[in-house]
Amino acid sequence: MEKIWFLLYNVILVPLQYIFFQTARHFNKKISDGIRGRKGQTERIRQALASVAPIRKRILFHCVSVGEWEQALPVISRLKREMPTVFIIVDFFSPSGYLYVKEHPDVDLIVYLPFDSYFRARSFLRLIKPDLFIVVKHDIWPNHLYAAKHLRIPAILIDANLPASSRRIAPLVAQFNRSVYDEFQYIFPVSEQDKERFLKIFLYPDRLFVTGDTRYDQVFNRGQKALISPPLMIFSHTGIVFIAGSIWPADEKHIIPAVIELHKKYPDVNIILVPHEINEGHLSTIESEMQLASIGSKRWSEISKTGSTPECVVIIDAVGLLVKLYSQSDIVYVGGSFSSGVHNVMEPGILGKPVIFGPRYTNSFEAGELIKCGGGFSVTDAQDIVTIVSQFIENPGERAKAGSRARQLIRQNLGAADKIIQYIKEFYDIIPKIHSN
Repeated sequence: MEKIWFLLYNVILVPLQYIFFQTARHFNKKISDGIRGRKGQTERIRQALASVAPIRKRILFHCVSVGEWEQALPVISRLKREMPTVFIIVDFFSPSGYLYVKEHPDVDLIVYLPFDSYFRARSFLRLIKPDLFIVVKHDIWPNHLYAAKHLRIPAILIDANLPASSRRIAPLVAQFNRSVYDEFQYIFPVSEQDKERFLKIFLYPDRLFVTGDTRYDQVFNRGQKALISPPLMIFSHTGIVFIAGSIWPADEKHIIPAVIELHKKYPDVNIILVPHEINEGHLSTIESEMQLASIGSKRWSEISKTGSTPECVVIIDAVGLLVKLYSQSDIVYVGGSFSSGVHNVMEPGILGKPVIFGPRYTNSFEAGELIKCGGGFSVTDAQDIVTIVSQFIENPGERAKAGSRARQLIRQNLGAADKIIQYIKEFYDIIPKIHSN
């Protein structure tokens, strides 16, 4: 049956994928950038590997984009600590991830994953010759797994999740996925519930090991760095700081009226607005809303030149500051949850902040867990936001309790990277085992 699915995939789906990408490149800059970035890559890889000693172990990580990179990083860093000579290659399918990372001290080579034809995949893996192929989360490309099996390269799936609503376990699709997931030697789901669902497409319970989610480890590491780094000079006056991070226009329909109301009630409260996408039109719209409400605001690019501002609303027009801003805030709203789904709620959680988000949070397991433990709060409109933020402004004890519960939830889920490394040690002769006397 595997051969039938292999033929159907390569005869029908692979040509359709090729046609799609070649057509879409003319309309989608990201796809166009990805196609251009892959040109000449074989020679670049060959040159990069030319001086690598054959005895050095090589591990290839596949990440579709930035989110999966963040999950891979704790495992990569731990591997480098355990075995500094290991040669780490990370491939990305999306230029978003490739361009975001560019280089990292724990990574020896960053490349694009070739498009998923069997011969491209086989040539790619024969060139790199990895001792282990690690796929992160759920970006599964069948021909790369088929080629890895034929080349006797072990493949594992880490941070594996499979929601109950996933189409991967729909009846007909599940039959195809069984032939694909069968190529993994081991799968490491993030939870027992995910493990049970994986048994529908991976029929080997003795090769499924629950390790948790490495995002907790990465969020913890980022939080620790934010806490020890110098603070950003933003407001020239002290006071409680409310931040709305990664907000989309759908969030702003509720956040902006809430900010206006909160400013009327608490004129001394400082407010930080962090749009998810930064463009001049969007920033100007937010500024106009503030101006119409007679609320003074400043952009971060203006403040960074002078050091601080007496205004009580700051609009962030730069990237890479969010975790640091969370660490300097008292109450956090995380965006995305009035549109497609909430963004990372763990980042403010590990920093001990109460986390507020909108009604669409089922994409985030952690958001639901934060609600259960009393560290997270879902809102449905501007008035809900005003009510919850007001409670935390007026009751610092309750604010501290909620933040503590959020931090504890993240802390108790740490350790996934350590578990994955232990299994790699146990199953593969890549990291030398240290025997105690």
